[in-house]
Amino acid sequence: QTYHERSFGSHAFPMAAVSKDNDFTFKNICGGLKLQLKGTQSIAYIRIEGRHNEMLSGTATVTISGVRAIPSIEMGSNASNSAVLDCNGVQLQEDNATTFITTLPPVVFEDGFIITITDTEDNTYRIESSQRNEVKRSSLLVMPEVKLDDYDMISIWDGSIPESSTLTKEDNAYIINEAADLAWLSAESNALSLEEGAHLIMTRSIDMGGLPGMTSISLPEGGIFDGAGHTIAGLELDGGLFGDGVSISVKDLIIDGARISSPTSTHLGILFNTLSGTASLSGITIKNSNVHAPNGASGGFIGYIGRKEKENTDEVLEVTFDNCFISQTNVSGSQGEGHFVGLFSGYDPGERLTFKDNCQSSQLQTSSYISPYREGNEGVWLASTDYSKYNGWLGNE
Repeated sequence: QTYHERSFGSHAFPMAAVSKDNDFTFKNICGGLKLQLKGTQSIAYIRIEGRHNEMLSGTATVTISGVRAIPSIEMGSNASNSAVLDCNGVQLQEDNATTFITTLPPVVFEDGFIITITDTEDNTYRIESSQRNEVKRSSLLVMPEVKLDDYDMISIWDGSIPESSTLTKEDNAYIINEAADLAWLSAESNALSLEEGAHLIMTRSIDMGGLPGMTSISLPEGGIFDGAGHTIAGLELDGGLFGDGVSISVKDLIIDGARISSPTSTHLGILFNTLSGTASLSGITIKNSNVHAPNGASGGFIGYIGRKEKENTDEVLEVTFDNCFISQTNVSGSQGEGHFVGLFSGYDPGERLTFKDNCQSSQLQTSSYISPYREGNEGVWLASTDYSKYNGWLGNE
């Protein structure tokens, strides 16, 4: 669709009518979404997408059964799950909101929608709604005014892996400010070329677009990944973001729309397949994601937690979750499932898994919380059947 000041673009708002003579009363077929933007940017285009593949543009069949009937619309099989408004450099104002209206078929966004805005400098911004919203025929869904300068710019992956490092370093920390940085780190051995205990900080949110080609990032032992409150969206991986980590700590990161699945892996998690050694996870939110381990244990955050040296009983293993949240995420595994952790080795009291009270799981969709472990094989260190103290090991927090 093409931008038009304070209205719909030409040919973007169809109507329909039926008549027994030549006297037609046309009725609107669609509704629309009205954005009100402030800022300093010149807008190139605006893309609207639902969270559940709602069809928003393309070929459709319109039916109107009589003179007084209300038209209905059914999107075609080749319809698109997005609608794009071409704005051709509309300049925003800092004090007065500019109106952008996009035609949409009647649709219910059960879990909200995502608006991606690209300016003429190729900077991309994202505005999200996580609440139920409905676009009704012959009406506008009006969104409140927003100042685009207040929103985080995002970097969108083009699907390619850089041949050489794109990372920069400031104050002894590696800076991740574009999707290409994350893609380069995922290439085999690239992340392991960093020094032990490497510190990585995100300075911009990243959208991997659900594209194939990226693999898990194998950070060196003792590494720290600081999301700095930014988001990694659209991960499509056959293993957790950080694969099999050793004493890796992660903080202040949002994972949105990750899809993690492997037909062969024994353990799978959205952050880690396995995490060995003492580590902490803090300020992390995982939402709208899926992790599936058909041949193993699956955890929303981590598939399996254990010692670096399984037989070393002198090793202290302590993994702490602080201010971590998971929602609207499907976790499924044949050998164990957990909101946060699929399985925890838990051989003796020297291995501790701690969840601070501020950690929460809401609206988690899983097929089962049943652990494969049963009374009688819990180990001599667990003398009673009080599983509440050791439920991380059981796979059901």
